[in-house]
Amino acid sequence: MHMVLLIKMALKRCTLYQGSLARVSSSVCALSGLLILTGTRVCLGFPQHTVASLSDQDVKPSFSMSHLDSGGGPALTLGGYFCPQCQAKYTELPVECKVCGLTLVSAPHLARSFHHLFPLQAFIESPADNYQFCQACQGQLKDKNVLACPLCCSVFCGECDLFIHESLHCCPCCIHNRTAT
Repeated sequence: MHMVLLIKMALKRCTLYQGSLARVSSSVCALSGLLILTGTRVCLGFPQHTVASLSDQDVKPSFSMSHLDSGGGPALTLGGYFCPQCQAKYTELPVECKVCGLTLVSAPHLARSFHHLFPLQAFIESPADNYQFCQACQGQLKDKNVLACPLCCSVFCGECDLFIHESLHCCPCCIHNRTAT
């Protein structure tokens, strides 16, 4: 959920920085791991984790921006995540950059939080008159009402509906129909 809050904050506060972005099209601007969607103004930075070794002569240990507010003592580190816009250093993601305000995320974090941004539609409850089996578990429908996906009209029992909405976050029949075509 922390990731969702960071993305929502980015939606509210994002601005385009003139001169620091290359304009690719009217709807998307991108430069070195920075993503900005101008239609909804989503500003996200995708920094790469950089690790340096002591044998490298140009590397100097530095403080992380995430240690400024922490109660523990600041530690000098060699590597970390560097903001693609202002080069501020952080030790963990997701975080909002304290220098430029850009929300820094990793692609796996974004993928795992996708279902919170776009939740699955509620299934429609209808009488189980013409239906005998649940499309997910293939069990016989014993309830008087069934739950149907509004997109593909597949019918599910109550337990499978809970599992689909709380764990899968996508209709298995919609996914199957999409891959079959």
